[in-house]
Amino acid sequence: MKRKLTLLLSAAVASSCFSGTVYGASFRDINDVPWSGAGAVINNVADLGLLSGYEDGTFRARNNVTYCEAVQMLYTTLLKTGMAQPLQAVDSYRYTSFLNTYRVPKWAHIAVSYCLEKGILTTADIMKFTANGKSNPATREDVAKMFGNALAVRYDVDGKSSSAAEFSDYWRISTEAMPLVDLLKRLGIVSGDNNAFKPKEPINRAEMAVMLNKTYEVLTQGIGSTGEITQVSQNDGKYFFFDIKMDVTGYTESYHA
Repeated sequence: MKRKLTLLLSAAVASSCFSGTVYGASFRDINDVPWSGAGAVINNVADLGLLSGYEDGTFRARNNVTYCEAVQMLYTTLLKTGMAQPLQAVDSYRYTSFLNTYRVPKWAHIAVSYCLEKGILTTADIMKFTANGKSNPATREDVAKMFGNALAVRYDVDGKSSSAAEFSDYWRISTEAMPLVDLLKRLGIVSGDNNAFKPKEPINRAEMAVMLNKTYEVLTQGIGSTGEITQVSQNDGKYFFFDIKMDVTGYTESYHA
């Protein structure tokens, strides 16, 4: 079990290491979004530099996100929150031949190489990225796996996946992805659509904006959580020991004071 006692402090330090660059999002089609309120989230993540629009000034919120685009957005978010250090070009060369074989575009090589290096992606995952020379749209489940693997270095993965099992279509989520979807649900990064996760459907740019925004918030601001004290003990009158079952993770954490 990992300890998370320094999460809020470390997140605050990480967020202070970046300059206040403003990207000033102003998309011509910002009102053409899948649901009310999506525009504000899209503008926010664009201002943070986590994603951008098209050269014609549009965002195209309903467009599907490709696997390569999803990896690039995740990598950018990890960099901007201090969760990742830039991968040097020389370190990505070992993957060049493999990525070229599966026609991963050059602009995505660094991001994909980083994710391969850190175990966020596997070589088997890359086989889904393109078909007949064209980039494939990423499924909601596969994007959740990427984000879950990236966040698992900081947060515990619960094999019981009880939170993910609350989705009405949880049975459609693969066994491999289930614990990672569960992690994202506990962190508030995914919530589903009318209580359905729809794992095999493509993720669109508006949905991706929400995931990026919530991931950024978790990594820079930490997570607020309450819990139930399940046990208190005292040692020689000097220290109190507390066992607390945390609401967000579901795990019991031990503290002393």
